[in-house]
Amino acid sequence: MRILNIMPSYEPDMRLPAGKYQLEISHPEYRSAYRRVEVDDKDIEVRVKLIPFE
Repeated sequence: MRILNIMPSYEPDMRLPAGKYQLEISHPEYRSAYRRVEVDDKDIEVRVKLIPFE
């Protein structure tokens, strides 16, 4: 997973300030998925189903 609109790059367990973020979720055998999320002072969970390449 990458967050496209922040610097430095996202790392697991990194705390993000409140705001809007653009996510890219990818895996070499699947099509990438993109989501926009809004983060506040609570943890969030984003579920994404990746579609395999044919």
